[in-house]
Amino acid sequence: MYKNYTLLIFVLVIICSCGEELVVKKSSAKAIVKFSFSQFNPIIEATIDETTKRITTTLPSTADITKLSPTIIVSPGSKVSPVSDKEQDFSKEVAYTVTAEDGTEVTYKVTVRRERSGAKDILAFSFTDFSPIIVAKIDPTTKAITATLPSTADLTKLKPTISISDKAFVTPVSGNVIDFSKPVNFMVTAEDGSSQSYVVTLVKEAPPVQAVTIKSGNNPSTNVVYVIGSSTLYALNASTGKEIWNYDNDGRILFANSTIYDGNIVLVSKGVKFINASTGVLNGEIQETSHSYSSPVIVNNVLYYGTGESGLLKAFDLKTKKEKWATSVVYWADASPTVYKGNVFIAVKNGSCFNAYDAETGVLKWKTNTINGNMSGFINACTFENLVITSGSYSFKAFDINTGAIKWKFGECNGTTSSPTESEGIIYFGDDNSNFYALDATNGSLKWKYKTGAILDSSPIVDQDFVYIYGKDSFVYAFNKKTGELQWKYQIGSPSDYSYAYVESSPVVFEGVLYIIGRGSKTYALNAKTGEKIWEFNKTFYQTFASPFIIDKNGKVYHSGVSGMTN
Repeated sequence: MYKNYTLLIFVLVIICSCGEELVVKKSSAKAIVKFSFSQFNPIIEATIDETTKRITTTLPSTADITKLSPTIIVSPGSKVSPVSDKEQDFSKEVAYTVTAEDGTEVTYKVTVRRERSGAKDILAFSFTDFSPIIVAKIDPTTKAITATLPSTADLTKLKPTISISDKAFVTPVSGNVIDFSKPVNFMVTAEDGSSQSYVVTLVKEAPPVQAVTIKSGNNPSTNVVYVIGSSTLYALNASTGKEIWNYDNDGRILFANSTIYDGNIVLVSKGVKFINASTGVLNGEIQETSHSYSSPVIVNNVLYYGTGESGLLKAFDLKTKKEKWATSVVYWADASPTVYKGNVFIAVKNGSCFNAYDAETGVLKWKTNTINGNMSGFINACTFENLVITSGSYSFKAFDINTGAIKWKFGECNGTTSSPTESEGIIYFGDDNSNFYALDATNGSLKWKYKTGAILDSSPIVDQDFVYIYGKDSFVYAFNKKTGELQWKYQIGSPSDYSYAYVESSPVVFEGVLYIIGRGSKTYALNAKTGEKIWEFNKTFYQTFASPFIIDKNGKVYHSGVSGMTN
């Protein structure tokens, strides 16, 4: 009987249990486990701080953070709002709420930053006020921007339209009126604060000009040495020193060296004159507004010269008798140009810079401000392979002809106005501390040097085994060009002659004879091997800046080392 009651109670309990619902406990898990941006490659995964409930990440500078669709993984059973893969604007903080199964919630704050861009390029530079629009050329390596404008353009009032890298800004700003009569610096600043400078240089097309009338001249029938004293050009018999003819330059001092073209002496003073080499008669003239020290250089029938105070470097086509181009060098254009491999190089007096222009167009290719001190108006550069080599007041450097990069420098010299001369890979020049140097043209290393007794401000000339230079102690020095051993020296004039005459002249050698204008402003012919005097021309000059040059009976010209021309 007892067993039956126990069984009945058990059955009743089972029946009652089956009538109740089974209660399961709901999860309270509500975390963002992963927050990523799959539209980037590689996928960018944000950092989740569970303590502060903050999610942060930094995206590339090019990302548009106003339109991002994050992929979100949350705790199992929980939900997130806004939902995963829904586009959001993350330019400001975005809140994401995660709701657990049990209904509890937690909010995460998401902050998305974009890397600050370092892009700082000028992408386009144009002048839209012209028809057609003028688009400047941008050199991405040198950061030089150049353009040629019509001859009628007013360079002092131009509005450039400038396109730059995204998120960057430029000063001066695009659309402002700017004076481009001189090169203008434009500074582009990136979003990250870094910056770089561009230099904009504009030139004008040469205005239409009438052809200049220049008659052909005649080469001399004998060997002639031409010397310039004060304002007069003299033609002397090279063998005897006897005067053949002279030409007076209207009393204007002649500072520049000369050359010859089509039987005419090309003489630069206030403009360019063409003097018949045989008779001394004026055969034509290019007129300029200012006086110049710049020696003329002729390459491929084009005459290159500087105009002095007016600050122009010019190219004149001697075939068409018309100006080819003119470009401003900003400061005085007194130095003499050097033309080499399609480039025109010129030192800029008072600008402490050295510029390279395209020989065909006159467009600035590069410039360097790494010359110490003012450039002398009498200095010419020399060239070797892909180098252009020049000296400033306290520097001597070799530049890459294509980029202007410094390839080597020589710092031992103590100031120089001596133009360098290159021969067989050796550079020769003097300095203001009485030293005469020979350097390896490839690397600037010293081959030899010689201490003389005076400042060496003339330019060397090399002939056969000798190199010659004239010092302010009135001595002509002759050295063995390979060893630097002094072969001979000869005094012409004296330092005291400076009391009545100022002389800046360099020697030239022709057929074993050295020609030089001495401190007494007299012209001497010396035996180039021994230094013995052959003759002297006793005309005394008050001032002499130019060097002698020779035209032989076949019309070939022989220049001094400062001429800028190749013998």
